[in-house]
Amino acid sequence: IAVNAAVVVAASSAVGKVLSLKGLMLGRYMRMFTGAALKVIQALAHLPAGGGPFEYAVTTPISEVLSAIRMGRYTVDDAVIQNAVLRAAATTTATKEKLKEDLTYLKASRHASPTTSTSDVGETGLHLYIAAVITSVINKGSVPMKALLVVEETDKHPSSLCAQIARFTSFTDFSRFMMLYTMFVTSLGISSAAVVVAFFDHAVYDSISHM
Repeated sequence: IAVNAAVVVAASSAVGKVLSLKGLMLGRYMRMFTGAALKVIQALAHLPAGGGPFEYAVTTPISEVLSAIRMGRYTVDDAVIQNAVLRAAATTTATKEKLKEDLTYLKASRHASPTTSTSDVGETGLHLYIAAVITSVINKGSVPMKALLVVEETDKHPSSLCAQIARFTSFTDFSRFMMLYTMFVTSLGISSAAVVVAFFDHAVYDSISHM
């Protein structure tokens, strides 16, 4: 859990490490969040505060640019335009070659997954994404293979990443959700049990007791 917490806050001690649930819970629960889902959670945790814009600079690794596009923080069109601006200003052969290679990946990305200028994931946020995966499992009784990443499609390719909360049909299901949500956010080092339980007590049970 300590390692996960370091990954979430991008601590220097966690460089090169990824979120993992291995050894923290039974396999039936680990399967609720696939490796791809954990990568999304990690990316959401590292989004700039306030949903700040993504900046593509000469020194930006192309992997970060493609990740920003996949997360809806940037578009392929914006990246291609910025790439042209950077190439025009480049003064060294190495820089020009790096940007030329970037452009190759961007063109391949456009062909594989046309992306619109959406920021759904950034707007829904980390906690809502985790809640969406859990509610889907509870309501459908199975693990979502795509971890609720895709909600819009263009030519049969995913064009945005968004989490959708499934509505509960009983308070029993909602209670199960609160239990599982607490287990996952604490295991991933995102929050403490004290904070989560206090929120549920204030937002849910306090409201019920005053109805």
